Amino acid sequence: MVGRRTLRSWRRRRRQSPQKRRGSSRKVEAPIAQKNLTLRSSANAYGFSDPVLYDRGCRKARASAFQAVENAPNALVVIGEYWDPMAMVSEGSGMLMQATTAEGYYRFVGSEISRLQQEFDGRRMIVLGSVPTTGGIGSPLSCYGRVYRLDPGCLSQPIANPVISRRAKTNDILKENLPSSVEFIDPFDALCKHNECSLITDGPIYSDNTHLSGLGAKMVMAAIAPIIRGDAPTIGAQALK
Repeated sequence: MVGRRTLRSWRRRRRQSPQKRRGSSRKVEAPIAQKNLTLRSSANAYGFSDPVLYDRGCRKARASAFQAVENAPNALVVIGEYWDPMAMVSEGSGMLMQATTAEGYYRFVGSEISRLQQEFDGRRMIVLGSVPTTGGIGSPLSCYGRVYRLDPGCLSQPIANPVISRRAKTNDILKENLPSSVEFIDPFDALCKHNECSLITDGPIYSDNTHLSGLGAKMVMAAIAPIIRGDAPTIGAQALK
């Protein structure tokens, strides 16, 4: 459960001016490169013309999520993310931060998740890894414009596909850097078998190149529900190779 002290601290910081909020800082372990953040650099980093507006919405959504966790002391916390290394902005210092190595990024992620679990008072936490994606072939929906049953590439892609194998490696590194108190679930277990990752079954599994469709999400949820209940062990993409 999110500590009341954490929520009070967050609300207190909301009432402070941006200049005062930037005055505090938290030490970040190397290798994370930092540089001064400006409106322009933030827009360039994230592609938003008004990053302040985006940030305000993100903070509001997070506050709502924290409050929901606080109101449900027995809830399970599940964290999902697009786990590729990306630029980050420190809420403490206002600095733009970028990992200098992939390993450094996942060490940073692991330490932040550990800190978050402590703020949640040791609540049971599950991290959901990255999905395989379509392997760079585009949306499976485009396959319906041609005789996809004659095109095996539309039905599935090998786990050896460079894009997919990189995502599998990402999940492996992420899992290695999580604290032992946090469980890891790999979507590859639900979407890949015999070194092949499905793209179309009873319908398209992805709505575009990277996002699951409703069918794909149901497939992942059906596979991970027993793990969440404790009826089945986690496997991991490495075991599928």
